[in-house]
Amino acid sequence: MDARGEALGRRLRVLRTSAGLDPTELAAAAGLDPATYRRAEAGDPATLTYLDLVALADALAVPADSLLADPA
Repeated sequence: MDARGEALGRRLRVLRTSAGLDPTELAAAAGLDPATYRRAEAGDPATLTYLDLVALADALAVPADSLLADPA
């Protein structure tokens, strides 16, 4: 895991909890495998594609670039 992956994972967790979703619900809303989403939120986004990030942003009703901003 690297700093960027960890930052993305933190941002996903913040946005997901703000939306009142659990990891399985968000994964389903974005059309992702729950295990893939959980790995990304844990800081290992290696299996996410650009389209996965766009789908997550759509499911969270946020701009896709907001997923790349670290809320820290």
